[in-house]
Amino acid sequence: MTEQKINILPDYMTALNAVDQFLTLNNRELILPMLRTSVIASPITNIEDLQIKSFSGSTKNFFITVDKILFKHIEFVDEKIRPNTFEEFLNILTSDDKNTMLYGVLSASFDTLDKRSMLCQNCNEEIIFDVKLDEMVHEDTFKNQWNKPVSVIDWRETLDIFGNGQLKITVKYMVESDILKMYEGNSNSKIKKLLEETGKPYSQSELTAATIDKIEIKQANDELLILDNYDSIYNFYTKAPIQLQKKIIEKIDTIELEDTMPVFYQEVQCPKCTTNNTFYMTDLSKDLLNELYKLL
Repeated sequence: MTEQKINILPDYMTALNAVDQFLTLNNRELILPMLRTSVIASPITNIEDLQIKSFSGSTKNFFITVDKILFKHIEFVDEKIRPNTFEEFLNILTSDDKNTMLYGVLSASFDTLDKRSMLCQNCNEEIIFDVKLDEMVHEDTFKNQWNKPVSVIDWRETLDIFGNGQLKITVKYMVESDILKMYEGNSNSKIKKLLEETGKPYSQSELTAATIDKIEIKQANDELLILDNYDSIYNFYTKAPIQLQKKIIEKIDTIELEDTMPVFYQEVQCPKCTTNNTFYMTDLSKDLLNELYKLL
């Protein structure tokens, strides 16, 4: 007589376990352009989708919610790079890798996104179309990767502002934890205004402060004064003379880094003249932010 296994799980849990077995078929494997490592993205749940679409709160908390969903649904193949905590995840998450993860989770979860519209470049006809996620990736979508000999997380470059060693700044590559600091204390209305006026959800001063890892100043007695936290760096920069602010920006702009932003796009045919038009979806974080402000 064969022994029958007794199922002690509630029926809904048994059903969910059964569903999990075929939901993994929708998983997407992607290469992160900055960390240069493979990840597997899994579909989000209806509750998580609703959580994002019905969010009401600060911009910082909105992105923390999105980041927690990514942390849950992104599996790092390489255990050496895999973050063990949410804080570790935020400290290795660059914007370009986040865009890649967002695409992975979205394409694992949905076939299409909400309808979009654009004007035909040939006849100016309005084209209304579905964003088909499976059609957004092409040979040149991930054409560039981080190309420095050290990892993007460890990369630093020190700049001598006046060339005499009196004032040095060390620049880093921003990660999500830096971006969340920029949102602290800023109202949704202020961030929305910045987004509308500049195309970025933070000011140039906030961006500069978040890019600087530390500032070293040689004092009159030759002692070294070091500023190495965001608030101190931001206050120093914003209260510095305009000439010094410009000098710092000019020095930072001399650093040449490969453009590693993945380029997601879809060819859309005009129904009137049949011209193919290209719809670009380059910054998914900004798209999410625009959707948030429609809700508030």
